[in-house]
Amino acid sequence: MRFSFLPLALVLAAFSGCSSVKDSSFSESVRAKFSAPQYHTYVIHADQRKTYEAAKAALKPMDFRFLNGGPNQGKISAINGISSDNNMRSAHQVSLDVRLSPVADGTEVAALFSHITEDDSVQRLGTATIDPIREDGIYDNYFAHIEQALAAQPK
Repeated sequence: MRFSFLPLALVLAAFSGCSSVKDSSFSESVRAKFSAPQYHTYVIHADQRKTYEAAKAALKPMDFRFLNGGPNQGKISAINGISSDNNMRSAHQVSLDVRLSPVADGTEVAALFSHITEDDSVQRLGTATIDPIREDGIYDNYFAHIEQALAAQPK
């Protein structure tokens, strides 16, 4: 069996002079695409049960619907409403996965928001992609809502 190295050599030659491949931001984005999703963490200075209640209450002002989880599990799963394009051909949603863990000075909240996109719901019904959201803004917003909900809890 003979193996031709010509296709491999052509690919390597094509990318060897390409400055965008050598660019560190390119390699970081490729690495991020294929690595495990990164949860954003924040420490709440309260016990796990109070933090769970505040984390669950923080879903409402962000228009998320609680799906499942519990304080003993230390988990919350939630999702927002479905939005679509003008032609009703694609659908978009955001999911939230929260993990709660006790730490020395309270409870660590680890959150992961993800985009769920179905690009062609007419031709490929049920085929969606899930991409973690990396921007800090949505995480900062959620953590701020948790702090507000915690402050509103009876002492």
